[in-house]
Parts: sequence; C-alpha cells; structure tokens
Amino acid sequence: MTANWATLDQWGFAAARYLLEALWRSTLVFAAVAALSAVLRRYTPRARRALWLVALLIAPALPLLSTLAKPAGLPQQSVAAFPVYAPPPVTFELEPEPTVTPTIELPVATVAPPAPTPLDYPWALGLFAYTLGAAFFLAWTLLGHFRIHQWMRSGRAVSDPLLVEPFHRAAARLNVRGPVRVVLTDRVPAPITAGIVRPTVLLPNTITDALTPDDLYAVALHETVHIQQHEPLILTLASLVRSVLYFHPLVWLACRRLAVLAEHTADDAVLEITGAPTAYAKLLTTFAERLPLRTPAAEGAAGLVFCKSAFLKRVEAILGDRNRVRKLTRIALACTVAAVLVSLAGALALPLACFALVLGLSLIPPKLDLTRLRDTVALGLAGVA
Repeated sequence: MTANWATLDQWGFAAARYLLEALWRSTLVFAAVAALSAVLRRYTPRARRALWLVALLIAPALPLLSTLAKPAGLPQQSVAAFPVYAPPPVTFELEPEPTVTPTIELPVATVAPPAPTPLDYPWALGLFAYTLGAAFFLAWTLLGHFRIHQWMRSGRAVSDPLLVEPFHRAAARLNVRGPVRVVLTDRVPAPITAGIVRPTVLLPNTITDALTPDDLYAVALHETVHIQQHEPLILTLASLVRSVLYFHPLVWLACRRLAVLAEHTADDAVLEITGAPTAYAKLLTTFAERLPLRTPAAEGAAGLVFCKSAFLKRVEAILGDRNRVRKLTRIALACTVAAVLVSLAGALALPLACFALVLGLSLIPPKLDLTRLRDTVALGLAGVA
C-alpha cells in the first residue's frame, strides 16, 4: 500500500510540474494573441478566430513542445520555481541497544515511528484533487452534449419546402457538400448548429410564423457557415481543453472569445452574400427577444454563446461602420504569422523560472520540507481545537 502511495506521489509531482509549465507558457501565448487581436480589430473576425483557436489547441502541449524544441537550441534550464521532489521518509523499526551489564538483562522499550498516512504524500493528494476537478468539468461537458443530442433525436425532421429550399440554396452558395440536416424542436428559442459526425441545425418550431423567406435564407446561410467551418467539432475540442486546464482563467476567456468570433464570422459571411445589414440586424433582434439573459447549460455543453447580450452585441457590430472592417491583406497576414511564430518561440524558450520572478516564487527554498509543513499545520489546528 505504501509503495502505491509513493508511486502516486511521484506521478502527482510530475503532473503538477507539467501543469504549472502549461500555465506559464500558455499565459505568454494568450497574452500575445490578445495583443494581436487588438491590432486586428479592424479586420474581419476570421483571422482573430484562427488566432484564438491555435492558441487554445496548443496550450496543453506547450511543455511537451518545449522539450522537443531542445535540439533547436532554445534556452532550457532547471525549474527554479518548483521545489525538488523529496520522497516521504521510509520508516524503520528501532533495534534495542545491548545492555552494559552482562549479568542483568533489562528489557529495553522500542518505539516504532508512526505508520505513514495519506498526508505524507501531498503530491498524490494534489493529483487526486486535480483529477476530481477535471472529471467534473469533463462530465459537465459530456452531459451538455448528451442533452443537445437528445434535442436532435426528439425533434422533427423538416419537410416543409419553405424551410428546405433556403438551406439547399445556402449549401450550394457556400459549396457545402451533402444535404444539411434540419430539425424542428421546441427546446431552442433560436437556431443552433450541433453534431460532430452529422452536423444538424436545430430550429424553433415557430420559426416560420414571423420570418420572411429572405430572413429564412439569412438563417440558413449563418448556420451553413458554421457547418462549413466545422464549428461543432472545434467548440467540442475547445471544451475538452477547458476541462483539462480548468484552473487557467485565460483558457475560459479563450473559449469564450472563440465562440463569439465564430458567430461574428458567420454574420460577416451572411452580410457579404445578402448585403442587407439592417434586415439581418432586425432578424437577430427578433431572436434576442426570445432569449434569456444567460443559458449556462448550452454554453457549458459545447461553448455555445446563447444569451440575449451576445445577440445584441452582434447587432451593434452589424450596424456599425462596415466600411472600416476589411479583409486581411497578404502583408498583414504575413506579419500576423510572423508575430505568432515569435510569440510561440518565446513561450517555448522562456523557462518557468521567469514565472517565479513575476510571482515572487523565487523565495521558495530549493527543497521544501513538506512533512514539517504538515506537522506545523496539524499543531496549529490542534491548538485551535
């Protein structure tokens, strides 16, 4: 049993070191992406969406990439911000000392040290805590996907030509192969696209009551763009990364930005094809009136931005000065790629010791006596009791 705890303690130490490396290096990448997004705010959101996507997907692998980058000559050094692993002390039974007088033998009491407890393996306990949190967020994501899958199964396949024809036109216009599956359901107040293997558009049952054929075509274009960009798969991968790095606030921000920019990208495609920003803004306002202020179930399920405030912000962006939003030129694209490569190289090159200087962790001694720290905390708790 002790050997198992010792093994878990070593694994926990390695996992903590890896996660701290991922926290530091991904923070550098996210900061660079946020700066680039601010510079590119006058361009179409497609480029900013790609930046956040790349940063989010490589975040868990940055420590591994830094190890693989050693042959490239990037600076590497020991992690001074992290204590050196010290295994729990092994307990031995004390043997009695021989008596001085040979004629009289007195029994000598032997004091055995206490048996090791789980508190002697703090890194193993940390590994358990992290695994529990990751399992919670992973289960939350999977449960949300299962709920949306139930919506698709319980819905009614569209057979009305009034709804089928706009999606056929949109698929042909965007060069999307195969028919787009459309389902009517009373579970959603506004259209959404879900499904990794077989993307499906979920529409409210009453969508044809207040929308014109042009509005339905705009809805079809928007949702078909999501299918063309593989948004259900991308948002699912983002949710999985968030489940692994759930302790990193910038990962949550990146997932949110990715979902928001996906909607703006689809909106730009609709406006480029239809050329009717006012009518499209009225359409989004109609959907916003039916939405609640917040839908954490849908957002937690697949990263869907599905609330009233998000729709209203999209309306503001559509009614803004569209002439100031332009496509990314080749020069701007080359500069953006170069900036991403430089920021990535910097994240791989800067060791975790820099993180120690930022947070003041360099004051941590090179070898932390966790056993003494545990005993001090136990004595303090006993004094309080």
